[in-house]
Amino acid sequence: EVVAALRDGVGRQIRTSTTTGTEMMYVAIPVLVGNQPIYVVRLSIDLKEIDALTRNIVWYIIISALIGLGIAFALGFRLIDQTVENIRGFVRMTQRMANDDYDKHIFLESNDELSELAHHFNLMADQLSETIRQLSNSNARLLALLTSLQNPIIAVDQQKKITLMNAASENFFGVSAKSMEGRHLLELIRNTELDDVIQEAIMDSNPQEIEVSLR
Repeated sequence: EVVAALRDGVGRQIRTSTTTGTEMMYVAIPVLVGNQPIYVVRLSIDLKEIDALTRNIVWYIIISALIGLGIAFALGFRLIDQTVENIRGFVRMTQRMANDDYDKHIFLESNDELSELAHHFNLMADQLSETIRQLSNSNARLLALLTSLQNPIIAVDQQKKITLMNAASENFFGVSAKSMEGRHLLELIRNTELDDVIQEAIMDSNPQEIEVSLR
């Protein structure tokens, strides 16, 4: 190894020591002064020490990996639990919205996509609440208007089932609006010509005007 150090700049060799009888690693490095080797420093170490050091390093790596995995599992479990709880919050809010409760909001302690989704969800709930309030007010005014009219008025849906009858139509036909709600118009007015005209108005959305005689 001394010869290799003088020739190549560094010399190393593993062999059994003649003095101790153990396997050793020898490393030799020349000391240069003005690019000229003055002497060579040679060190030796028992391979058992290297093996012990290697085993310690391996154990340190294993222990560090286990600790890292434990921390990762703990953080991952916390993140999953928080995500699941946020999703439960969305489910609870949708259930309240299904029961016409739009006053509750979702507040998430995070700055991720779920938090942004919760913000838009709250805005949607506010808009739905305002829209339903306006529709309720409009329906209330429309119902009050229809109730006050002296002319009989009957409203039907796309299937020509009765959805509304004012008091004048109840008196005219001698029936109650509650008993006729959801029933086909032909059960009240048995006139095929009127039925055809209503069907045509439903199909092309154009206003129709017809006069029929009822017995």
